[in-house]
Amino acid sequence: KNPNAFQAKISKATGNAEHSSGCHCKKSKCLKKYCECFEAAVFCGDKCKCLDCENYEGSVALMQRKAKMKDGRKITHAAGSSSATAASAMMRAP
Repeated sequence: KNPNAFQAKISKATGNAEHSSGCHCKKSKCLKKYCECFEAAVFCGDKCKCLDCENYEGSVALMQRKAKMKDGRKITHAAGSSSATAASAMMRAP
């Protein structure tokens, strides 16, 4: 059994956060939440075995993805509250 199975994979002790074993992304370009590095807000490093990586400092695709995620949260939250209001209004109508 692996004694380190439940240890944190992202080490932040050195000041720079780093993934202990690296990610293995193939098609996502490390821009999706199932990439362990992207999820932890860490750039991919030397230990990563990803293909066509876009999760590096200065990446235009990474900046666009993060901006899209921020915009998506605002729109989803606003749409969710208006749809809930519309649904409650429909329930009250005879």
